[in-house]
Amino acid sequence: MKRWGAVAWCLAGLLLARGFPVRAAETSVHDVRVVNTGSIPADEQFVLSHIQTVAGRELDTAQISRDVKALLGTERFTTVTAAMEPVTNGVVVVFTVNPRARLSETVKVTGNHKLSDRKIRALVELQPGDVVDDHVLAVRARKVRDEYRHRKRCPDASVRWETTPVPGGDPGLVTLKLIVSEGTRYRLGEITFEGNTGLSEGDMRKARRIRPWWNPAGWFSKPLCDATELSAGRQIIRDM
Repeated sequence: MKRWGAVAWCLAGLLLARGFPVRAAETSVHDVRVVNTGSIPADEQFVLSHIQTVAGRELDTAQISRDVKALLGTERFTTVTAAMEPVTNGVVVVFTVNPRARLSETVKVTGNHKLSDRKIRALVELQPGDVVDDHVLAVRARKVRDEYRHRKRCPDASVRWETTPVPGGDPGLVTLKLIVSEGTRYRLGEITFEGNTGLSEGDMRKARRIRPWWNPAGWFSKPLCDATELSAGRQIIRDM
């Protein structure tokens, strides 16, 4: 992919800018370090075990690029970058990582009444051992929110999440809790039409399938308000 080539060129450019020859035979790796920029603890040994760049070897920018790709390929990190710091007898290669979290147990759900825990877990499709980050959780939470808004007619529904590190567990292990706010469901009380000179109100009500006031079927329940259906109804009337 293009971004791996870009990594290699950036590494080479950094060496040239600092006066280092890019040729591996002329520069050695003095040390390899791991820096964590995320809120999830990073397992340094996991990083080092997945790279081939080691102290004492000749510098190989192409290998460093492959190491970055290998770390991203584990799906344990949201981002991975590499840089060189000059020292007297070579360079220090620094791998900067932003770890993802791994779920330690089944997702917890709270605040839900119109959807069951089982249904919400089926929507998010996350199991113990899965890796997550803010992007993954935002996508899964949106699926739950959309289910509420489109299927359960809850236009104000929202979903947020909390991750909590597991005390004494492996670095990066967290529990996940989804917090649902279902909001208010609205029902249509009455629909009125204004400015309809070309169509009668009766025709528009029929097109929108609105029961007349004298129909007993509408006396005991009111339809739920749905923004999508209201928009579709406007389009039907425009097309008449």
